Amino acid sequence: MRIVIVGGGVVGQNLAEELAHEDHDLTVIDRDPAVVQTLSERLDVFALAGDGGSPRVLEEAGVRDAEMVVAVTDSDHLNMFICLLAETMGVKNKLARVRNDEYAQPRSLELIRRKLSIDRIINPEALVVEHVAKIIAAPGATDAHELADGQILVHSFNIHSGVALAGKRLKEVRPLLPDEPFLIVSLSRNGQMIIPGGDDEILIGDHITVVMGRGALPRFLPLVERRRLALERAFVFDAGRLGLAVTRMIERAVPNVVVFEPDAKRANDAALALDWSLVVKGSATELDLLQEYDLRTCDLFVAASDDEEENLLAALLARRHGARKTIVITSRHANVPLLASTGIDVVIEPKILTVSEILSHVRGGRVLSVAKVEGDAEAIELLATRHAPLVGKPLREVDIPRGVLIGAIIRREAGGRVEVPTGDSVVQPLDKVIVFTLPEARAQAEALVSAGQ
Repeated sequence: MRIVIVGGGVVGQNLAEELAHEDHDLTVIDRDPAVVQTLSERLDVFALAGDGGSPRVLEEAGVRDAEMVVAVTDSDHLNMFICLLAETMGVKNKLARVRNDEYAQPRSLELIRRKLSIDRIINPEALVVEHVAKIIAAPGATDAHELADGQILVHSFNIHSGVALAGKRLKEVRPLLPDEPFLIVSLSRNGQMIIPGGDDEILIGDHITVVMGRGALPRFLPLVERRRLALERAFVFDAGRLGLAVTRMIERAVPNVVVFEPDAKRANDAALALDWSLVVKGSATELDLLQEYDLRTCDLFVAASDDEEENLLAALLARRHGARKTIVITSRHANVPLLASTGIDVVIEPKILTVSEILSHVRGGRVLSVAKVEGDAEAIELLATRHAPLVGKPLREVDIPRGVLIGAIIRREAGGRVEVPTGDSVVQPLDKVIVFTLPEARAQAEALVSAGQ
């Protein structure tokens, strides 16, 4: 597929890096010549320096021959205008990153799609809010994704001392919940991820990723949590656009919410905009202020400030002085290992969530949805095709590539029943298959399930 990406920031670069390995003909446009040079040196793409909102530059990039344009610059208006220009140049598929909540409202969304012919609007802040909501719904989870319209959950957990899974071999785990569909698809230890086998042991300090049917979550959680306490009190830092969006969602799930905002005007505006939360003028980096509002009673602390250093400091203070669970939202990919090493429970990257969302649309066809897990690994929802190698025979007879694991099967003939596969399982055409794959095996994983006509 010929794809033009406009915007060479973190989202554009990550997207180009993913797609460069997938046999696409890629062009990336960015205003900054240094960014263009870096992309040209790192990736097999045609990178062009120029204004993505210029018809001349789009022509030079070959937009008239492109099948898709993805506009991910830092400007909502520019992204929408680029899609409008692409429509006039005959491009069939147009995606735009738009962060303003006003454009996400149903009436605005319909108007934008009809008048600007944008096929998909992707709002990173909405993706973050949804992600935090999923984590709140799964106590103990450090990451949470949904596939197959929410039928399948892909959740990650840290293994602490005293939990039921600690010390168990994988072949001993399945009998703990014999009637529930779940499968541990990856195990990370000392920074190394493996796709485990039945004899691998789960140790304290390990990080696991689990694929499960939605209904299995309530019974699975006691295996990874020593005790499940209700969320009674949450702190949010700060009251910027993202912080407000997160707070509005948390208000629906947590009875007592405190928002810390250093700026007087923003604090006042937030107090007027929020229904139930207490807004405090002050920074969550001030320990005395946190303790004044009894940090030890905080069940959930979310650091959503635009200031990376203050976010980290606030979360570390909260973690050290009694907050039960800490979430940090970061825009810097390089900060993720640092944050994870400090004991922060959950690190969320809006730009990586955005890339995952875009990938589902770019890949299209038989790739129904994608969740990036543990950095570069993926859980992919695929539609099984009649002549694919996986279809029509027991899985034990299928040559499954190294780095690939079949996590779940959603049966078309059984009304969408979720099944954890065994060696005797036979995938039928038009079943949906959840595949967990390491990056080097992704193409093989897709060909295994969805190859042929």
